[in-house]
Amino acid sequence: MITENGTGLSTTQFYKRIKAILKEDPALDGSGHLYLHPAQTKPLDDLVIVSIQSHTLEVLRAQGIVGFDEEKTRDFISVVLRYIGLPHRGGRAPGTPRLNKKPKNKSKQKTKAKAKPQPQKPQPKQKRRHEEVRVIQVTVKKARTFHYPRDLTTPGGDS
Repeated sequence: MITENGTGLSTTQFYKRIKAILKEDPALDGSGHLYLHPAQTKPLDDLVIVSIQSHTLEVLRAQGIVGFDEEKTRDFISVVLRYIGLPHRGGRAPGTPRLNKKPKNKSKQKTKAKAKPQPQKPQPKQKRRHEEVRVIQVTVKKARTFHYPRDLTTPGGDS
């Protein structure tokens, strides 16, 4: 069981502690997110991963967390570091253009060229001064042409 100064930690809490330590590591950009520093190579070298793992384990022990499996912790750190080391993962360096961004001028020209001409709506008719007033008569009819018997217990129906 993983404990921190005598208090038990769940696996989720333990992994959150690891991620918080990783966010403060100098190999990451220091933004509070799991992004690599722009000077780091992608993917990370094995030596860099091992040094980050050992640094994280030292910080965990310094915080008083005991009872964790060191191999599983190293594996978890390795998975996180390999994931954030993927290409196109994390924040881009300042001044670098986005790869999938389309130029603004071309997109405006395309939308104008592809736009279908809208049919012109006829102008509303102007009201006459002396309009005729029409009266509509509404009659309400019953929905059913039959009626239910008043007493269903009598054999003859209506009584």
